[in-house]
Amino acid sequence: TVPNAHVSPGYVRLFQDWDWATAGTELRRAVALNPASAAPRGWHGLYLDMLGLPPPPDDVEAFVNDKSPEAWTKVVDAVLASPAYGERWARHWMDLVRYADSEGFEFDVDRQNMYRYRDYLIEAFNEDKPYDQFIKEQLAGDEYTPVGDEAMSASGFLRLGPSGGGTRQDALDDLVAASTQTFLGVTVNCARCHNHKIDPIP
Repeated sequence: TVPNAHVSPGYVRLFQDWDWATAGTELRRAVALNPASAAPRGWHGLYLDMLGLPPPPDDVEAFVNDKSPEAWTKVVDAVLASPAYGERWARHWMDLVRYADSEGFEFDVDRQNMYRYRDYLIEAFNEDKPYDQFIKEQLAGDEYTPVGDEAMSASGFLRLGPSGGGTRQDALDDLVAASTQTFLGVTVNCARCHNHKIDPIP
């Protein structure tokens, strides 16, 4: 048994002496007590997919009480306007570009200002920055907008690879590989050691 199992914080429902044979029925009853059940089926999915967070109880209550035909549109707009939107989707981009706050390898020295690139990504997603500008700023921000702090922060992409060990050639190889994989969806890593004249890079 699982005593004192709480369901739906904010809508108190306490089960004691949990019976797994009737767990499904009990959970359905708990959901029936939750006003979120009156929302469209996509309600929780919208919050979880876009923000990575469940909807706050206050937002659920406001939606349930909003009888206007624009109620769902208001929810979508509010979710897209949330700072958490950029934080969630910047995480996926950071995985692509192998973001790290340190140099890597055995020395692993901290990069004191790398957070500026992370913040640039979050702001870019929240501001719905055009993708072509997003790419240009990361690959050549210092040349694209040499007097802009934002573009300079974006060029932090060029410093993201591991550089705590290995040679300069290793660092450049990593940069080329990461750039082509991120922006072209093509792996060219093998070109470092092989020259396939009959297999051009598309």
